[in-house]
Amino acid sequence: MLVLAGSLASPRRTRELNREDNLMPTYMIERFLPGVTASDVRATAARAKHEAVRMTEEGTAVQYLESMFSVEDETGFCLFEGPSREAIREANARAQIPFERIAEVIHISAEEVD
Repeated sequence: MLVLAGSLASPRRTRELNREDNLMPTYMIERFLPGVTASDVRATAARAKHEAVRMTEEGTAVQYLESMFSVEDETGFCLFEGPSREAIREANARAQIPFERIAEVIHISAEEVD
């Protein structure tokens, strides 16, 4: 998986690249979760997924994609697709999951490259 964010691609350029491919924008959430266990991470991911489904049912298409967590750094990253940064912020607020920042990214899976 390749994720471009920060200085590699400006927010404007990231939006342009996502729109060129007719993709729903993808957002990466960065979280600092000191002292969490693997069970806590799974529960957090389940809450995020549940709220994304609820929002979609209510008319705002949000999809939880995946999470990664570094035990060593106590840092988690989650990927979502949605119409806006604000929609992703709302999904995480409704799930009561703290986060440090939201960045629009370009997500390229192994299946999408030769």
